[in-house]
Amino acid sequence: MNVIVCAVTHRSGSTLLQRVLNARKKTLIWGQHDRCLKDFIHIYQKINGSQKKFDYQRQKYFTNNEDPNTSIANMTPGNSYLKDALHSSVKEFFETFYSEYNERHDVIGFKEVLYGKEEITLFQEAFPDCKVVLLVRHPVDIWKSLLGKKWNPFTVESFSEIWNKNASDYMELAENNKNRILVRYEDIISKDKDTLTSIGQIGRLSMEEINYVLNKKISSSTKPISAQDEDKIKKLCGTVMKKLHYTP
Repeated sequence: MNVIVCAVTHRSGSTLLQRVLNARKKTLIWGQHDRCLKDFIHIYQKINGSQKKFDYQRQKYFTNNEDPNTSIANMTPGNSYLKDALHSSVKEFFETFYSEYNERHDVIGFKEVLYGKEEITLFQEAFPDCKVVLLVRHPVDIWKSLLGKKWNPFTVESFSEIWNKNASDYMELAENNKNRILVRYEDIISKDKDTLTSIGQIGRLSMEEINYVLNKKISSSTKPISAQDEDKIKKLCGTVMKKLHYTP
């Protein structure tokens, strides 16, 4: 896996960035996979909880010369083996799942929404050399776009909570890490030179390839929102917005 795009929420521009990256013929960035990394984390957490509770059984068994007359019903290997199994499983799953057409491409990845620090960290533990584009967008504009969709699953409050958490995670993840970059959707569509240069370097794209996509708008959805909702989002997200240089 070479490049992945992680978006702070739905309607943040991840499909646009996917299209931009795929403008290069030897790049294949696949779409969303329903956040399946969360399931790998759940497996780890489930076993780890039991492992912590019953680790005394493993220790007692192997310090007592593997005496079979010892309580061993919930004995499991140590935590380092669980972590190794987790990383191996993630690596094998994604390499196999995304192997279709890989003989035609030398840059392969996917885009996903709503991944936070835990999921992204796990993925890069399995793929330490993979580049990660962390995509954010002004929360008010995201909410306007979400309202244009019938499937919007959020309330203003739940949306603001998720945006705050993931945007904060993305800023932290992007600090002092050469394989992660933080990108604002607004800087893509305004064709900010530094932003497009960074995207071009990660995706091995020419400016001509980038503009081929940016100059053609495919779809959008937006609805006006009430002043009350806008004020609430700005109030709930204001602190993080300022850190991202958005005006509350």
